[in-house]
Amino acid sequence: MERTLKTFIKKTRKGQVRKVVREHYLRDDILTEPDGGWGEGECIVIDTNIVLHQLDFLDQTTSQGILQNVIILQTVLDEVKHNKLQYFNRLKKMVQAVGRRLFVFANEHFADTYITALPGESPNDRNDRAIRRAASWFQSQLAGERKVTLVTNDKDNKQRATEQGIASATIYEFAKARKFAQSYLDTIASGADTDVEGGGTGGGPGDSIYPEHLSAQDIQDGVREGRFVVGTLHMNRDNATEGSVMISDSSKSEGDGQIGEHKVEAVTSLLVSGRLNLNRAMDMDRVIVEVLPKDQWRGPKMTIVEELEEGEGE
Repeated sequence: MERTLKTFIKKTRKGQVRKVVREHYLRDDILTEPDGGWGEGECIVIDTNIVLHQLDFLDQTTSQGILQNVIILQTVLDEVKHNKLQYFNRLKKMVQAVGRRLFVFANEHFADTYITALPGESPNDRNDRAIRRAASWFQSQLAGERKVTLVTNDKDNKQRATEQGIASATIYEFAKARKFAQSYLDTIASGADTDVEGGGTGGGPGDSIYPEHLSAQDIQDGVREGRFVVGTLHMNRDNATEGSVMISDSSKSEGDGQIGEHKVEAVTSLLVSGRLNLNRAMDMDRVIVEVLPKDQWRGPKMTIVEELEEGEGE
């Protein structure tokens, strides 16, 4: 066992500045694969960017067994916990769920993968380097046995990984190359913080039109102010781009038929039409709906629209 010292400056709530020195022990007997071994297929190492922006995709694909052998580094867990605690808690539940192939690796306590910050290096750059170091280590250890890919939407991190000989891909590139069904590609989010992004339309990187999901605080405020309503989505069996949301009792006002800013009579459901408006939601999902201006309301389409796999029907 090797011991190192971590030194950093901490400012207290009273404004006092203190120097903190902590002992950091590095071990060589850390578990480096899941109990029972790896599942079928390759291994993927995900960075913090993927967890913060693509958690819906990870949740859906790992729950269905589509995505296996997902390596979650301690570096990533620590960053997610620091940035968004609710995402950290959700990820923990995913890791603990029976049947999912997610493996937490304590890279910050493993002698072969721990790194110290370089002079003048930012915490974010140091953590990205730690992620690449761990991905490189797994790639070396599993060479000849299975492929290891670093999945990141951070353009700089991906470029540096490529320069270091680490196999890497954006989340969209990874899923598209492995011919994931369109329904899974549709859960890939696009946002300002994802430099290199895949799209839900199937055209290629940068084609996604889906906005990021709102924060929990924005949702709570919207429901409280009457801008949003809560309900359960029921997809149209004959039209893959249309569904209805059954409004929960908590979203209905008492007796006046008030839905958002609109007064209507006996409203029990709302129509949601188009991929953009559905925003990656799936059948029986609990959803939050923002009601459009009344002049944009319309009835359901009468045509049948089916989702086809690539090559089908051509």
